[in-house]
Formats: sequence, C-alpha cells, structure tokens
Amino acid sequence: MRKRTKTVLAVVAGVVVLGLVMIFLYPIVGRWFLVASEKTRTRVVLRIDVTGTRDAPAEVIRDMALGIIEKRGHRAFGMARPNVITQGEDQIVVEFIGAVDCDWAASIVGKTALLEFRLLASPEQARELLDKVDRVLLDMAGLDTSAVGSDAAAADETADLVDELFGEEEAISDPTSSTSTGGPLTTLMEPTEFGPGWLVAAEDAPQVRLLLAREEVVRIIPPDVMFAWATRPEFHGTWEMQRFYLVKKHAEMTGEYLIDAYPSFDRFHKPIVNFELTREGGRAFARLTDASIGKPLAIMLDGRVESAPTIQSRISDRGQITMGMGATYEDAHALAVMLGAGPIPAPVEVLECDVVQR
Repeated sequence: MRKRTKTVLAVVAGVVVLGLVMIFLYPIVGRWFLVASEKTRTRVVLRIDVTGTRDAPAEVIRDMALGIIEKRGHRAFGMARPNVITQGEDQIVVEFIGAVDCDWAASIVGKTALLEFRLLASPEQARELLDKVDRVLLDMAGLDTSAVGSDAAAADETADLVDELFGEEEAISDPTSSTSTGGPLTTLMEPTEFGPGWLVAAEDAPQVRLLLAREEVVRIIPPDVMFAWATRPEFHGTWEMQRFYLVKKHAEMTGEYLIDAYPSFDRFHKPIVNFELTREGGRAFARLTDASIGKPLAIMLDGRVESAPTIQSRISDRGQITMGMGATYEDAHALAVMLGAGPIPAPVEVLECDVVQR
C-alpha cells in the first residue's frame, strides 16, 4: 500500500513538473514548434538605415547588423534558429521555420535595442513645464492664460482651443471629464496612482503628441529634458491608456557594459529581465544607483520607457529590469534576447512579413 502511494505521488509530481516546464518553455518555442513544417516559412524583410552612419561604410554596418540578428536568432531558437541573409545594399531577410507571429518576430529582429538608463526630471520641474505648455497653448489661441488652474474655465477654453488647433472633428469628446488642473494639455491627462509619469487615454494620445510637437511648445522645453512614451499601453479596467514621462536627455548609462541578460519572474510572479554587467559597468552602475536612491530611473529601449522603478538601494554588476505594466513573459524573453545579442548599429525598419509555402 505504501509503495503504491509513493508511485502515485511520483506520477503526480512528474506531471506537475512537466506542466510547469511546458508553461515555461512555450513562450520561447511554442509559436514555431506547434506549426513548424519543412514547407512553411515566415519571411521578415528588414531595412537598415545606414544613411546617418559615418564611422563605417554602409556594407560594414549592414554586415554588423546581420551578425547581431543571427545572434538574436540563435539565442531565441537554438538549433532551430532562422536563416539570415543580406539583400541589396541595405536589406536583411530573416526566414523563420514554420508560421511565426509577425509581431513577435519583429520584436526579436526588428528593433535596434539601444538600452539606456536615464533619470527622470523632478516633479517640480515637470509641473512647472506643464504649466508653461498650457499657457503657451492658450496664448496661441488668444485666450486668457489666467484660466490655467481653474478647472471649469480651463475646460471651456480647452474645448475651444482643441477645436481651433485640430478642427471640430478631432476635438476631445468631454474636456470636463479629466481630474487634471484643466489646461489645454493637462485636461487630456489623468493622474496616476502607480509609478511616475502621466496617463493619457489612448484615443487622446495622438492629440497630446501633436500638442507637444508644436514649434511653440518645443521652444520652451529645457534642453536637458525630453518627453518619452512608454513601450506599450496599459489597461485600467476597460480603459486603454498610454503613459508618458519627462526624462533627462543625458543617458547615465547605456547597454555597452552588458554581458548577458535572461528572463525570469520576480517574487510576485511578474516578468523581469535579469542582467549582468562588466566589472567597469558594475562600478559605474553602483555610483549611479548609490547617488540616486529614492529617485525613479527610466529604463529605456530605443527611446521608449520600459519602466521607471524607484531605486531602493545600491546596485552593482547584477540587476533586474522591471517590465512595464501589461508586459508578458514573452516580452521579457524578447528583451533579454535583444540585450544579450547587443544593439544593431543603425535604425531598423520592418518592410514586410509574410508566411510563405515552399
């Protein structure tokens, strides 16, 4: 009887372990393993923008990019890595085995993957800049700038201003619904209870981008800061939101010191990317984090903010990249693959992605 119980427990334990292994491995190999065949391929065509590269000939930059993409394919797929070839002067063709989701494929090979660590502007500097932007926009429309800070008055003037700047068809649906201070820009923004930055409804994000890109607004933005958007949208209940930040233009560190990166989970079972730095990079990161305890640090990839956690303690050669809200293990795996292989030395554009039969 005791032997039978042990056998049953062993079988149950084996099934549980096998299930956990399959759950863990599916984001890595599941997309191609279930549908791969000898006749089906997913073909991704990339264009490497070599026009702005002066340190090396275009062919050298393209070949460097090819080598990095090959490394990404090897890290992501192992023995089933994709075939990577050049096409013309500035194109690279990546051919995956089987039918691979194009968005996922692009997340692996279609990004430059320039990693940067930047400090955020202080809350006081951010508040002051937002007020200035509101006043400039009101002044552009010939409205009374003293209305900034008065929700009811600013909401009415904001509606008129949005009509003037964008036309009635693109006006915000309900400018009085925001809980912000009520200026033309801040009326479109929502306060956030979790993390730094500001939230904007996805439908209003294009208008916010247009406002921030206006020449009159760009002129008043201090030269040492910039607005940066999050990597992906967030969902708060049924509302799709986008977060943006005011970050320092100067990157405190980049990914040049990175040795390796691999995906994992934190103690709350949320996806993260563990990374390891060189000895020199560890010393530099220790200096940065030691001097910035209590401040948020933006972890940026290709100009977008993946997350902006608050530095809790001194970190040296080993750390974690907290993934942003809504990120999955697949996102963490793709980020680890890109960081581990290194950045492509030029901007990358996905020209096409098709599943082909041979």
